[in-house]
Amino acid sequence: MDKYTAVTVGRGSSVQVDLTVTEPDSAIRWQFITEGYDLGFGVYKRTKDSRQKAHEMEEVIPSKRVDCHMFPEDGSVIIQDPGTYVVRFDNTYSWTRSKKIYYIIEMLEPDVEDEFELASESLTRD
Repeated sequence: MDKYTAVTVGRGSSVQVDLTVTEPDSAIRWQFITEGYDLGFGVYKRTKDSRQKAHEMEEVIPSKRVDCHMFPEDGSVIIQDPGTYVVRFDNTYSWTRSKKIYYIIEMLEPDVEDEFELASESLTRD
């Protein structure tokens, strides 16, 4: 778990990780696991330059509870519109338990070289 960030999401609270996306077709990729119990997860886009509550932001991936204590949760989403995006770990529904989470979140810009190679290959095949 060396490359993972560890954080405790308090009972009745959430943890938000901000990412700045500057290029269209960038990807936000995640992997996370908890030491016990499920956790809510969602991805949002800020609509203001200041901190916002989840319901004030634009939903990219709606928040839902995931059984990330049984197996790691992983996935990605392609972002078309540059801006500030928030990956949110939600424990607001739990009034009795804090959750320890280990996560990796990456923002990957599109690889222009790969796109050029793919375009060149399709030209030579025609």
